[in-house]
Amino acid sequence: RILRLVRLLRAVPPLYRLLFCIMASLKSMQWVLMLALVTLYGASICWTSLVGKGMVYGGETPPDEVLDAFGSVPKSIFSLFRLMSGDTSIIELSCSTVVGKLLIVIFVVLANWSILAILTSVVSDNMIATAAVVAQEDERKQRELDHEERVIRLQKLFRAVDTDDSGAISYQEWLKLLADETLFRELEDATALGHEDLSELFRCLAVKPLRDEVPASTFFSTGSRSPKAARSFSRLEHVEERIMYYETFIEHLHDESLPADKRSELKLMARLGALEERISRRLNRL
Repeated sequence: RILRLVRLLRAVPPLYRLLFCIMASLKSMQWVLMLALVTLYGASICWTSLVGKGMVYGGETPPDEVLDAFGSVPKSIFSLFRLMSGDTSIIELSCSTVVGKLLIVIFVVLANWSILAILTSVVSDNMIATAAVVAQEDERKQRELDHEERVIRLQKLFRAVDTDDSGAISYQEWLKLLADETLFRELEDATALGHEDLSELFRCLAVKPLRDEVPASTFFSTGSRSPKAARSFSRLEHVEERIMYYETFIEHLHDESLPADKRSELKLMARLGALEERISRRLNRL
C-alpha cells in the first residue's frame, strides 16, 4: 500500500512537487529545532529553579500542581513545550506573582515569537527556493522534449525539400520551401519564427560549400558516406549559390534560447578560426 501511495504521488505532479519541497526543507529545519531544544532546556532549568523550588513564592513550598508541572527539569521541559504549543493552562498557578508573570512574558517572547517565527521563515524560504529549482528543472525537461519534437518535424520538412539528399538546402530550395504555403506554415509553427526572421536566419547560416567540408548528415552510422549524398554534395560544390546545412539550422534554434557563456565564446572563436582558414585556402587557390 505504501508503494501504491508513492506511485500515486508521482502520478500527481503538483502533489509530488509539494512533497519534494517539504523533504528538502526538513534539512534546514534541523538547526532551528536544535535552537528550540536548547532554548527549552535552558528555560526549563530556570523555571525549575525559580518556580519548582518556590523562589517566586518567597521561599514557601509551591502548590502541588506547580510541583507536578515544574518540579524537575524533565517536567519543566514538557510543561514549557505545552506552553510553546499554545496551552496556557499549565502556567495559570505561576501567574499569581510578579516574577512568575515576568518569566511567562520572557519565555513567550523567546519561544513563541522568535523561535517559531524563525522556524516558519526558514521553512518558507527553503520551500520557495526548492520550488524554484524544481520549476526550472521541469521547464528544462519540457524544453528538451519540445526541442526533440521540433527536430523531428524540421528534419522531415527539410528532407521533403532536399530531394537530392545532400544534407543542405540551396537558395532555390529555400525559396521553394517559403513559396509552398503548407510547408511554410509547418516551418513557421515548428520554429515560432516569421518570414523575415527565417530569411535572415538563412542569410546568416548559408555558406559556400568546399570539398573538404562534408556535413555529418552525408554519412552512414558506420562512418561511410552515402553514395547518393556524396554525389549530391559533389554537385553542390560547383554551384555558385550559398547553401544552408539544415542540421546547423536546427542546432541554432536549440542554442538560441541559451544564455551566452564561456563555452559559447570558445565556439565562436573556433568558428572564426575555421573561417579564417577557409579564407586562406581560397586565397592560396587563386
